[in-house]
Amino acid sequence: RKRALFIITDGTIQDKNLLASAQSKLSSQQVEVFGIVVRRFVTHTQLDADAEETLKPITSDPHTDHFMNVDMDELADENGPLTKMCDPTTGWGSALALRPAGGERMPCGKYDGKASCMIDRGCVWSETLLGCVNSPCVVHCDQTMCDGDLTNGCVGGWNDQEKTCYRKEVCGGDFLTCENDEGCEWNVTAVECQEK
Repeated sequence: RKRALFIITDGTIQDKNLLASAQSKLSSQQVEVFGIVVRRFVTHTQLDADAEETLKPITSDPHTDHFMNVDMDELADENGPLTKMCDPTTGWGSALALRPAGGERMPCGKYDGKASCMIDRGCVWSETLLGCVNSPCVVHCDQTMCDGDLTNGCVGGWNDQEKTCYRKEVCGGDFLTCENDEGCEWNVTAVECQEK
């Protein structure tokens, strides 16, 4: 995953004079800056508006995609920004997702069949939807969560370089090993063993 800084505040930033140098340093280190103003109430107050005015300009571009104004209950809610930041299907999760080595991943829904879907360890084929969907593994933020998911084939799928949890690669080996594994098939074009 990329480097990220989440600034969470319930008021205006007091040291505005230091923002320019801090922004420059963060930008040079390729840090994505996100901002969250936490409101005490459902309705917006002038204090909330002032906090938004000082915080929004220091978030990464585009500012509207890196900023939220939420009430306290929404902050840690199951659909809140802190819960969804590792899910690459959400706005913030997508901004933080590091693409795997070897090229750009396609969104899972763009794969046209089971074979092409299952090559991408960030995706799984859904027999229910008859389509390629995001693997449940990719929402895990760290290796502990990844290895703790015994249900979805995530154990051992942590990529430390990318800081991403993928489905564990099941098929592998040479042609004979692959052909003897009923869940795998040999891909002549890619010259590798893949899941059926």
